Amino acid sequence: MMSSEIDVRGLLDSLWRQKLVILVALAANIVIAILYLNIATYVYAVTLIVTPVQPANTSLSSKFGGLAGLAGISLPTDSSADAFKLYIEGLKSRPVADALARDQWLMKSLFPNEWAADEKKWREPFSVTNSISTAVRRSFGFPVHAWEPPDGSRVQEVLQSSLNVVETRDQPAMSVVFTTTDPQFGVELLNRIHQTVDGMIKKRVLVRASDSIAYLQKKLQREAVADYRQVLIDQEAQQEQLRMMASASVSYAADPFGTPTASRYPVSPRPLYVMAFALVLGLVVGIPIALARNGWEKHRRGNA
Repeated sequence: MMSSEIDVRGLLDSLWRQKLVILVALAANIVIAILYLNIATYVYAVTLIVTPVQPANTSLSSKFGGLAGLAGISLPTDSSADAFKLYIEGLKSRPVADALARDQWLMKSLFPNEWAADEKKWREPFSVTNSISTAVRRSFGFPVHAWEPPDGSRVQEVLQSSLNVVETRDQPAMSVVFTTTDPQFGVELLNRIHQTVDGMIKKRVLVRASDSIAYLQKKLQREAVADYRQVLIDQEAQQEQLRMMASASVSYAADPFGTPTASRYPVSPRPLYVMAFALVLGLVVGIPIALARNGWEKHRRGNA
């Protein structure tokens, strides 16, 4: 116990004698952290909360389900749960990215460094880092792809890296979060992503419902059994309801709970975390140097 206490006291005494070294290490890391915070690109989170659209009344379909099977009717249906799942899956899909890529304003805002406003065309941006990276990849035999103007594949890469869906436990709502350096653009982009995905699902449902109605109407012309005719009429009414919902101006698959909102403060980097890390790193670097310097000074005095 006594030797342990002496060791701790000796360690603290050694650190105190070399406190200038520790302070220099702390100061250097703090200066680096301050410089980083001044040149860092701050990223904000834009969030849109969505919930499944309330399902249409399907009691008639369930009531006559058995008769529909006997009548040889097998119709595609789009429940709200399936439509919402398709919405979530579609947020990062290539078809949605291709649709977004057709919006020139969005593309210019999404890839500003590659748009030459004076020439009104896309051009490859010059970057020393990219040039060195390309040279290194070629030297190691890695495939190097030539630059191409931004397209749907590039938009999908952005969606996959910057768009996240956060599920809330025990709640029907989900949060669609997009991280960006421009909060205002992020709000507009998230609005357009929602409109694009929901619009594509609505179009799909509208086509299927119209085809189903045409099929049911032909079936009604040939069906003589009263019960089966009633099933066909009810199914046609259900498909008409789907078509009406898909034709409406409101959302079909996902209902936004308000509008997208951007975080007030950046989510990355966080100044307090950066400064705390700088202090810890300063101690991690400074203490070993201080101990090594103290041991070297003792060794020098011993040889003297």
